Amino acid sequence: LNKWVGGHPLDVGNEEEIRKLLTSILRENSKVVNATFIDREGVMRYIEPTRYRKFENTDTRSQEHVAAMLKNPAPTLSNGFTAVEGSFAVSIAHPAYDDKKAFAGSISLLVSTDLLMDSLVDLLMEHLMTSAGISPNHEFWVMQPDGMILYDLNRKEIGRMLFSDPLYAKHESLLELGKKIASSPSGKGRYIFFDTTFNKKTIKHAAWGTVGLHDREWRVIVTYRSDGKR
Repeated sequence: LNKWVGGHPLDVGNEEEIRKLLTSILRENSKVVNATFIDREGVMRYIEPTRYRKFENTDTRSQEHVAAMLKNPAPTLSNGFTAVEGSFAVSIAHPAYDDKKAFAGSISLLVSTDLLMDSLVDLLMEHLMTSAGISPNHEFWVMQPDGMILYDLNRKEIGRMLFSDPLYAKHESLLELGKKIASSPSGKGRYIFFDTTFNKKTIKHAAWGTVGLHDREWRVIVTYRSDGKR
């Protein structure tokens, strides 16, 4: 976002200019659901593409990442959340300033976690299969340190909270491993959970690491199945 916003004053009274900026960002970023100008009051003033304009003038001050931007203007990456547009996503935002260098609002990109992660997982799998001999039966999931699932091959798990969702309540080994994943940036372990079809339980071995942006961390977990049944 710094490419489009950083160091360039924004004329908040020029709708045409702002929409042109939003459209140019979308043109170069296929994983972005929409691009929005949020004013310094936390209101979504302009949104592109056109089909999302019905959400313009929505007050988003109650959203954690918007409130953080208004309090302390700085580049931000949100936690996963269900956007007013209805999709589960994360927001990447950058503060915008007018020609007097006063805070004018922010340019915010709504990024679908499954679209983003699908492409990254494909690239990572290709790399691991070539360099480390990882087999295609390996799986990936991504979790925030608070337990929210940002990505999973089973789309029904995306957006669930590992430590409180009923789906995981009876899976003690998964919950125990989840606590280790949340508290440590890297490690290894194993747990028992359903396979991707949810038809049977299986032992899964896991290794994880951490990626981060704008003071936000994500745990990236690689798993593979054992032949053992439980």
